[in-house]
Amino acid sequence: MPDIVGGHWYDADAQPCHTVPSKKDGTPRKTTLADAKKLGLFPSVTTVLNVLDKPALTSWKVTQAVKYAFTHRPMDGEDAAGYAARCAAAAHETTTEAAADEGTRIHQAIENAFTGHPVPDAYDLHADQAMRAVVKLIGHVDDWVSERTMVHATHGYGGTVDLYSPSANVVLDWKTKDFDDPKKKMAYDQHVQLAAYAEGLGMPNARIINGFVSRTVPGLVVLHEWLPEQRVHGWDVFKKAASLWRVLHRYDPRQR
Repeated sequence: MPDIVGGHWYDADAQPCHTVPSKKDGTPRKTTLADAKKLGLFPSVTTVLNVLDKPALTSWKVTQAVKYAFTHRPMDGEDAAGYAARCAAAAHETTTEAAADEGTRIHQAIENAFTGHPVPDAYDLHADQAMRAVVKLIGHVDDWVSERTMVHATHGYGGTVDLYSPSANVVLDWKTKDFDDPKKKMAYDQHVQLAAYAEGLGMPNARIINGFVSRTVPGLVVLHEWLPEQRVHGWDVFKKAASLWRVLHRYDPRQR
């Protein structure tokens, strides 16, 4: 297997180690699998789940590349392989980076709202409606914990949890998407990720909920709560994915 470049990694104390100093000048660079093996790092939940096929995501990426190719012709002397690589890279940059930046800003605003910090005016509606949706579903909660890092040493992974409440026994993860129809199906396999978070927090029987926040319609928020049997299934899937990840990459952080 080729080395993994990037991804998210955590040390045994659940501290993020997503970058390491470069040997050349000490500037941060993305952590690789080789670095993780040397430092004994744990892969994140999302890094582990990269071993699973995601047909919908793959189809979306192909569509974006084709759309870019439709409006950007090959350059003089550019061969097919070079053209394909350029279209794929440009489509990724134009469609995902801007969305990721906006998603980060929305996440931060919602986090601020739940932890009592000021919310930027531009994202006040996003945060307000997210809070209202959560209160409507589970009631008022006073012990929300946001952006908690964790490591599950027994199963060899780590992660950062968007939001959870020990008293309400709830684990919640926010997803930002471009959508304007609250009835649109958006919840697919995220229960696998949430089940792993719940287990990592020591809350194996927690209610697990995805919050979908629209990037295109401020204030549009849809919550999806997974059934207990889906949480159990998600944890089973994740454990098998983690086992496959360790075999494929010849690395088991539990044996450090």
